[in-house]
Amino acid sequence: MKIQNYNNNQLYFTSRLNPVKPFHIDTKLGRLNFSEIKSKDLPKGNLLDEIADFFCTNFASFTDDPYWLAYRSKKNKDYIRNGYVSYLKPKIKYDDGNLTMLTGRDENGKLRAACLSYGFDEVPHANYTTCYIDSLAVDKKFRGFGLGKTMLEKTIDINKNTFTDVFLKGEKKAAGFYEKMGFEKMSPQNPSQRLVVDVIAAHGDGDGYPDYVHFFTKHIQPDKPLWYEVINKLVFRR
Repeated sequence: MKIQNYNNNQLYFTSRLNPVKPFHIDTKLGRLNFSEIKSKDLPKGNLLDEIADFFCTNFASFTDDPYWLAYRSKKNKDYIRNGYVSYLKPKIKYDDGNLTMLTGRDENGKLRAACLSYGFDEVPHANYTTCYIDSLAVDKKFRGFGLGKTMLEKTIDINKNTFTDVFLKGEKKAAGFYEKMGFEKMSPQNPSQRLVVDVIAAHGDGDGYPDYVHFFTKHIQPDKPLWYEVINKLVFRR
């Protein structure tokens, strides 16, 4: 795998506050070009449907969760994809400048990898401290080339001066990957994490927790307090 920044005359889009410069990765299956999409451009044409279908297809290819497995069935496909589009629309509409949609396309323009992140909004005040990796996916054919790792690293790097921590909901099957990336599992048995975990679990009805996913966190500003400890004081007065 070879990663290079590239510069051409094509227009590319970046998030307002945390821009990622375009880059490409050479794999055994060809080159993938990575760049961002502005949140205001996502609803145009069929782009949002394409991205939703990409995420849903790849979620369904790497899970034991019956909800995402149902996406493999034709009768459920439109319902689940449309639900995901409806979920994304308010995130895009109320983007505060921190939303980053990083996409990787092959030389034919086909979407092969994508990562969506923004300030975490499921816990009061967390959007000020915590970057949420909402969705991370790589086409089955292109797995094993470090694309997920690179997108995650790029996303964390651009957010390291804005947020103190990163949070995500990751498939149990991918726990080893996230732990290698420096994430730790959150647990209701941890007194400092319990109240925050309970709020996220209650908010994310149907997200597969705790049967199919873990909650993962990574501290990226060591000189600052942990995000859930801040929330404990601000929200729960603990």
